[in-house]
Amino acid sequence: MAAIFGVVQRKPIKPKRRTWPPPALPAHPWLCLVVGRRGYGKSYYARQVLRTWSEGGTTFAVDPVTPDPPPPDYPAHWATLWAARAPAELPAGVSLVVVDEADRFLPTAQGKRDGLLEDLVLRGRHRGTSLLLCTQRPALVGYDVRSQANRIVVFRLTAEEDLKAIVSVCPELRGREDEIRALPVGRALVWDDKHGVWPELPAAE
Repeated sequence: MAAIFGVVQRKPIKPKRRTWPPPALPAHPWLCLVVGRRGYGKSYYARQVLRTWSEGGTTFAVDPVTPDPPPPDYPAHWATLWAARAPAELPAGVSLVVVDEADRFLPTAQGKRDGLLEDLVLRGRHRGTSLLLCTQRPALVGYDVRSQANRIVVFRLTAEEDLKAIVSVCPELRGREDEIRALPVGRALVWDDKHGVWPELPAAE
């Protein structure tokens, strides 16, 4: 593997048979926020998006806890490029960026931020780049970032501040907090700005 801009270039990987396709993604560039407690399906969802990405171009995963080389259960394994943190600039041709543990990089109420990822949140879609952000703690991701999402995938959350953070940008989920607290592994509620709340995302087979 060759390092480019501090990013590791991976050989193309032929996708395996899909066992659980995520809901259809919009044709235009999008920002998807995936939230939930550890072990309930966030990384699986991100892996499936990377494995089934059909928009062409390069996929790039940012994950601060990925081993080297990334094993198959890490989203970075399925990306063309990956890094432990975002480089100073995005390599040419990237059409999808997946960020795990996104709260470590993005603006919060305390002002912590990563310049490239903040720029992608605010302007990436205008450049034709889609962005998928995963976090266990949506309350640690600033409102300005959360409010930019045009799709939110909610796996199980139990902390009151995290539930409030999601409801603040997705009021259609107000009153469904107990349902979110009880979601089993592999199930999620999905909201987007075109359809509102989708039917419950089914568990992986």
